[in-house]
Amino acid sequence: MTAPQIATAGRAVPSRLVRARDVLAFEWTKLRSVHSNYWTLLIAAVVTSVSPQSWGRASHPPRLRRPAA
Repeated sequence: MTAPQIATAGRAVPSRLVRARDVLAFEWTKLRSVHSNYWTLLIAAVVTSVSPQSWGRASHPPRLRRPAA
C-alpha cells in the first residue's frame, strides 16, 4: 500500500514590480496619515537645498590676494 499523494500548493512569490508598487502604496498612505511628515519633508527639502551651497562656500574660502609690492 502506498501513501496518498497530497499536492502542496507552492506559495506564489510576487514580482519585484508588484512588491515595489505595494511598498510605494504603503509609504504614500503613511505619508498622508501622519501629520508630522509634512514638517519633516519641508525641513528636509530646506536643508537639502541650502546645505550644498553653504558647504561649498565653507570648504573653499575665497583666496586672498597679496598686495602688489
